[in-house]
Amino acid sequence: MATPMSGNVSQIGYGAAADSASPVVRTLTMYDLGAALRRQAESAGVASDCRFLGYRHDVDRLLPGIDLYVQSSAYEGSANAVLEAMLVGAPVIATAVGGTAELLTHGVHGLLVEPGDLPGLQSAIEAVWSDPEAAARRARAAQE
Repeated sequence: MATPMSGNVSQIGYGAAADSASPVVRTLTMYDLGAALRRQAESAGVASDCRFLGYRHDVDRLLPGIDLYVQSSAYEGSANAVLEAMLVGAPVIATAVGGTAELLTHGVHGLLVEPGDLPGLQSAIEAVWSDPEAAARRARAAQE
């Protein structure tokens, strides 16, 4: 499962907390966060499941191939990345910060969690995995 995620603590924390019964999480980070995030992934034992792609000019080409978009930022401005993921029909999980809460209605267009709430993020990701039909309905609603 390819899952672009924003919010370095949560993305690495989720990967480290996922149990062996969960689907494999392949985390794509499409901007350059430097060596600190790579070290965090190595420390958590999830570096082999992370792809640090650096800053990309072709995100529009990559997004249609993802299974789930997760943005776990502690703060956010206009949430353009969330909007792009919604437009390609990807299920979205995001933190309720900045403009994100204005784009998504929890349970209708995607799932919202509080920033820093790793158990809430885990629950939301597991909800998408356990009920892909509901996730697809939310993704379709977000495209409208």
